[in-house]
Amino acid sequence: MLIFLNFNIGTLNLVPSWLGYLLFVSALSDLKKEPSAPRLKDFAWLLVGLDFFYWVLECFGLKEAAAFFYVIPAAVSIYFDFKFFTFLAEIAGRNCCPEEEKLLVLRSANVAMAAAALVITPLLGLGLGRALFMAYALAALILVPYTLYVLFSFAKSLEKE
Repeated sequence: MLIFLNFNIGTLNLVPSWLGYLLFVSALSDLKKEPSAPRLKDFAWLLVGLDFFYWVLECFGLKEAAAFFYVIPAAVSIYFDFKFFTFLAEIAGRNCCPEEEKLLVLRSANVAMAAAALVITPLLGLGLGRALFMAYALAALILVPYTLYVLFSFAKSLEKE
């Protein structure tokens, strides 16, 4: 949830995404028997570092440098999201969980949303894309709670096994 939430005081993000990626690192450490976990854990560590650096730039008011730099962690994050949801769907398939198909749909939807954010954000800076942003925000209001619902449902399905 920390990756989806943004609480700011001025320009300081109180719940930065790198904290959420640290939770991914912790969770992936518990999944040592899964073959893809170590690679995902490496990407999660990369995202912690990249996002922390971006966050520090923003904290010091270096918005222009931060805006340019943000493309790198955003691209790595898109790849991580794709691999993470694929990883969860594989686990669901091996355990005959009903959420397998939903996780694959969420994989595509989350990656599409992240890619859309990369396109919309620069347009907003130019004074364009307000309608796109409103459509994006509406889609996010639907996708984020649904993602959380499926993830918690998947966790319950695994507990039953």
